[in-house]
Amino acid sequence: MLALQVSILWQLINKFAFMSQNKVSIIHSSSEVVSCNGSISFSNHPTIYLNLKNKKEVVCPYCGIKYIYKDDSDAQLSSS
Repeated sequence: MLALQVSILWQLINKFAFMSQNKVSIIHSSSEVVSCNGSISFSNHPTIYLNLKNKKEVVCPYCGIKYIYKDDSDAQLSSS
């Protein structure tokens, strides 16, 4: 139980430390489901899967990385 509490506390500390640097990473994806493990931030976290199907963007609750859905039709429109 104590290990779980320490783990949760550590994740919160890392999340706020990452966000306090005012660096928000944005990843554009054409996939409706993305996985995040925090590898592009300074702290890794467990791999989670985020659903972009019904949203245009989603933020990872662990590390704050923002994923923006851009389907192929959006890419074709912007390149025309």
